[in-house]
Amino acid sequence: MGYSGYTVRFYAFTAFLNHMTLYKIRILELRIPSILCTQSILKRLCSRS
Repeated sequence: MGYSGYTVRFYAFTAFLNHMTLYKIRILELRIPSILCTQSILKRLCSRS
């Protein structure tokens, strides 16, 4: 009983970690283009002045 409960917890924990890493990767995919856009805008402003 205890062993099976431990394995179930382990599988749930790994599934949770996998979900969180996928979520973080999606956030990075959304943020990276905006970061690149802001960097290019800053470069343009710096080159003008």
